[in-house]
Amino acid sequence: MANSASQLNLDTLNPSELKVVEDLFLQGITGKPVQVPRRLAESLLHKGIIEEAVFVTGYTASGAVTKTAFRLSAMGQFRYCMWFEHKTQTA
Repeated sequence: MANSASQLNLDTLNPSELKVVEDLFLQGITGKPVQVPRRLAESLLHKGIIEEAVFVTGYTASGAVTKTAFRLSAMGQFRYCMWFEHKTQTA
């Protein structure tokens, strides 16, 4: 996990990483799953912005059907909200 605030500054992300963060933010709102390329996921995991999670995608007679995917970490969610608010106030 990231320990330094500079690693969590979204201004340091490249455009592809930022797009993944934005998509995952919307995933949290809409519930529509987002495919994240493994290379970008590893970078964002290392920075503590996203995390792997198990999602329930349905149910069968034998139990829940699950899928492992990515979501914003609590810190990633917070950083994205702060970054977006600052971005919109300075625009």
